[in-house]
Amino acid sequence: MEENLGNFIELGLSDEGPYAFGRIVPSCLQCVNKLAVFSFSLAVMCVFQGATVNGFVNISISTLEKRFGFESWMTGLMAVSYDIGFVLISFYVTHVLVKGHIPRVITIGFFTLGCGSVLFALPHFLTGDYEYSSGDIKDLCDDPEDCVESESKLAGYIAMFIFAQILHGFGCTPLYTIGFSYVEDSTTAENAAGSCLGPAIGYVFGAAQLTVWVDAPAVVPDIDNTNPQWVGAWWIGMLACGIGSILCSLPMFGFPKQFPGVAEIKAQKKSESIEATDLGEDASLFQGVKSLLWNPVFLWASLGSALDGYLSSTLMTFGPKMYEIWFRRTAGQAALEAGIACVPGAMLGSFIGGVIVKVFKLNGRQMMYASSLCAVMVFGFYTAAMQFRCQETNITGVFSPYPGMEEPTLELDEIPCLSDCACNTEYYDPVCLDGKTYFSPCFAGCTQRFTVLEQLKIEIPFFFIRDAFYFGSS
Repeated sequence: MEENLGNFIELGLSDEGPYAFGRIVPSCLQCVNKLAVFSFSLAVMCVFQGATVNGFVNISISTLEKRFGFESWMTGLMAVSYDIGFVLISFYVTHVLVKGHIPRVITIGFFTLGCGSVLFALPHFLTGDYEYSSGDIKDLCDDPEDCVESESKLAGYIAMFIFAQILHGFGCTPLYTIGFSYVEDSTTAENAAGSCLGPAIGYVFGAAQLTVWVDAPAVVPDIDNTNPQWVGAWWIGMLACGIGSILCSLPMFGFPKQFPGVAEIKAQKKSESIEATDLGEDASLFQGVKSLLWNPVFLWASLGSALDGYLSSTLMTFGPKMYEIWFRRTAGQAALEAGIACVPGAMLGSFIGGVIVKVFKLNGRQMMYASSLCAVMVFGFYTAAMQFRCQETNITGVFSPYPGMEEPTLELDEIPCLSDCACNTEYYDPVCLDGKTYFSPCFAGCTQRFTVLEQLKIEIPFFFIRDAFYFGSS
């Protein structure tokens, strides 16, 4: 009798319950009290998480740098803050919260993810309209009033973005640490494989939103998205995902601690386990960590996963910015092309990998061999792909020094030929002179702007520089 009672408690039969909100048990909603519905909810979470963290955040890196004046180290810190938040509570989730109501813990994480996304979009509504140098205002050497060098006053908003990313990490921790294992423990192994469409949605819709002006529809700019000063509406997708995550998380609070019929599956899996070490529910955190450190399979698998994450995270985060710079694409084009390069491969890889495991019934050792072979192939393809790029634009003062100088600089007090100018480094408006590219007309020494062919109603701007005419951008 006591043995049956122990098995009853251990397998969680006492935790099986109806779909309810506290004492409210809607009979019409008991049809959703199934593990399949909960698994679908997790898939929705994956979509929102992938679109938010691996999509909209990544494609907005260069746009945020331009809009708020962030430096690359700031956006890099912002990107890695997601992982910082993940690590900060991962031990607490996996050691303490895993013993509680797992579906509810995951749901609270989903709600937190939504709050982080809304917070990420909030700076757009707290700042004024984006100011840019229109086609009628030129950064000229003799116009110090319009050419004052200024620093962005919005850089402080990086703290809000970092905190939003930490909330993203908090929200996703339950999903990826105990969520998938909870579903896998509650279903058969062959049905545990799957993939998420989130990054694909983030890249595709993110590329589309970057073709919309940041302050639209209130402001209609007189430049298009091919202009270096263009800033797309980076906040739309993030706000939509935030609101969607919050709304979708609310119905998930009704799921029970364990679904009906799961106890039988757990009993079957327990009988099939091999070389399992049962530390018991009362094991300390130290005992759990020690057990993992003495597990060579876990250590090597974790190392491989960390290296894979290092490579994939770098490409997913800064891939769009690399495309934008290397291949001279707009932010929207770079986001779409980076998504085409990254997302289909990841989706197909997850799908094909799951099919191979299911069809050939690979064991753990065989899956490790297959993973190692794929890693070697990835290294070769990545190395080859990094060799392709357009020739970099050699901007004088940025990549090459001014005549008579040893190091490149845009500090006016260090450039003798521009000592009388007051150029602006906030607006990038490149012009060409004598085969060289300059940051703006002012940094090229331009003093005046003229137009010709007015009788043909065609305006071609060019600049009078040291008694010579040179064409520039309008």
